[in-house]
Amino acid sequence: MQLLKFILPLALYFVVDWLFGTLWAVIVAGGISLAQLLYELLAKRTFNKSYLVDILTIAIFGAVDYFAVGQSSALMRVVVPLIVAAMLALALATQFNIFGNLGGDLIARMLRSPYNRYNYRRSLRRMLGWCLALAAAYTLPLVRPESALAQWLDKYLLFTTFVAYIASEIIIGRLRARRFRNAEWVPLVDTDGNVIGNAPRPLVHNGSHWLHPVVHLHVTCGGKLLLQLRPKHKETQPGKWDTAVGGHIGYGEKIEDALRREAWEEIGLREFRAQFKRRYAWHCEAEDEYVFVFVAEANGPFEPKNAGEVDELRLWSKAEIEENLGKGIFTPNLEHELGSGLIP
Repeated sequence: MQLLKFILPLALYFVVDWLFGTLWAVIVAGGISLAQLLYELLAKRTFNKSYLVDILTIAIFGAVDYFAVGQSSALMRVVVPLIVAAMLALALATQFNIFGNLGGDLIARMLRSPYNRYNYRRSLRRMLGWCLALAAAYTLPLVRPESALAQWLDKYLLFTTFVAYIASEIIIGRLRARRFRNAEWVPLVDTDGNVIGNAPRPLVHNGSHWLHPVVHLHVTCGGKLLLQLRPKHKETQPGKWDTAVGGHIGYGEKIEDALRREAWEEIGLREFRAQFKRRYAWHCEAEDEYVFVFVAEANGPFEPKNAGEVDELRLWSKAEIEENLGKGIFTPNLEHELGSGLIP
């Protein structure tokens, strides 16, 4: 409903322009936006720049219609989609959030999520293609207005294109939902660890570098450190020794619950008391992780419960670890934590 308040005046502009002409379109659509702006200013004591953007957009369309095109409605139908296409191309080239102001805080909050920004930009590209196709099709009524096809396009093309665009977006959305129907969804966080959205795990691991939270549990036993050997089929750091427990936090899952779930799956550990050490952002070629690091003392026995996730578990002495640092035996992430004094 919030978004509708900002889109409605723009939609009304085109409807009134088609029925009664440019002057009435500017008066009706611009008047509604101005009334909304004044209401927010006088009644709520807030200045919402979204309504001002609406007024300026309506004024630009009206000026183009009246001064640049005059009485030629056919030319206007070519010019308007080209103007929108130019705005879309500018948004894609400069990262400028062209529609952010039209939705106020609603779109601003939505676009905090990298996954939403990813889909938003893909949608802008598709919209750009539709605008260019619409402008190209409208050149026929402009150059050959007497043809039967030109007359049909003049009457029905805008409506047909609008319906086709909405239908295609619905189909794309359903295909995307079907593609990730069985995928694990993980939360996305900002640099302070605050959740700002979620995304399918395959997209998080494809080099997108969307920051997402994970847990690491370092387990000590009898003065030694338990490490796991990553299977060779793993996409990242295969065949290297890594933190005893490490895994993603599920969307809506508490950190403590994720820690206990991963500890059971990877080393068969249920009863333990974990001590939180620190959190930090970790960047690698495949992904960006926001790591919550814990340490626990446990006696075992240690046995993976999730087949295929761990090739081997082994206790390493401090001397063995120091002897093998920097030789490509351990994962870079593990070596970073070992060198940061996180582990006793």
